[in-house]
Amino acid sequence: MICLHGGSTQGGVDEAAGRLVGAIERLSTRARLRLALENDDRCFSAIDLLPICLATGIPLVLDAHHHRVITGGLSIEEATDWALATWGDREPYFHVS
Repeated sequence: MICLHGGSTQGGVDEAAGRLVGAIERLSTRARLRLALENDDRCFSAIDLLPICLATGIPLVLDAHHHRVITGGLSIEEATDWALATWGDREPYFHVS
């Protein structure tokens, strides 16, 4: 599994999310099957990444420590439930950094 953070928010979160979706869509199916996105403690909360995960089919790795820094208004239980929903029938990954 290749776990990536959302990256830069230059131009704002919405614009950055659009760039990320575009980049993911250009990847091969094989590459996309090995990719996951992770919330971070600076730019992208879990709620910021959820629309990207849902639009691209890429699962969300919830990092509990990062979530404590940037909650995006979600409780840890809510963020966990949303992250789980992105994994489908695959075994979910979580990080506690």
